[in-house]
Amino acid sequence: EQAVKDKYGAITKLNPDKRNVYFLFSSDGNMNGADEILKTLKDKKVKGNFFVTGNHLRDPKLAKVTKRIIKEGHYLGGHSDKHERYTSPAQITSDLKANYAELAKFGVTLQDAPYFLPPFEECDSLSVGVLDAMGVKVINLTPGTGTNADYMTADMRGYKTAQQLLDRFYAFEKKNGLDGAIILIHPGIHPNRPDSERLSSHLGEMIDYLTQKGYNISRL
Repeated sequence: EQAVKDKYGAITKLNPDKRNVYFLFSSDGNMNGADEILKTLKDKKVKGNFFVTGNHLRDPKLAKVTKRIIKEGHYLGGHSDKHERYTSPAQITSDLKANYAELAKFGVTLQDAPYFLPPFEECDSLSVGVLDAMGVKVINLTPGTGTNADYMTADMRGYKTAQQLLDRFYAFEKKNGLDGAIILIHPGIHPNRPDSERLSSHLGEMIDYLTQKGYNISRL
């Protein structure tokens, strides 16, 4: 396995010598777009990568979608237990163990899910070092892809419509390529962001665009 890592040691591209693209979907309990995403992945016959918190896994209302993710063969991994910013080795260690304890209740072990997406997609040398030492591979989105801004509401600085996010993403691909890229989309959005601006609703279009360009939509 080859990997491009950021300055803290988190993986931001995986096997960049291959035409693989990895779609990540992260949840701390908001999965109001999950059914649409899972249907699109099934229709397109590709696999996605879901990273969920302990908060998500403890919510009985989300058990059905969590089981569906596993049953349909997608990757399910950790995204922290309580979705709190990491501050100390002890906190990081405790949080990671708690996250994987919740994953284990769904039959997912560290061996099944070695890749870990840190809370808020925030990394520093401390957190990556502690997490690596505990046996997980810290992964993060490829800088510049920009799709992770799909959570923003119109009152936030830097807000972009779904079409603006798509345009930026396609422009990035044309300029830089996406071999080994890790692309983050949120499966749930704030109620103040209208459904018409839900980027995940354009997932099928994004998959078609990438496959026509010769990329493989891949599971970790």
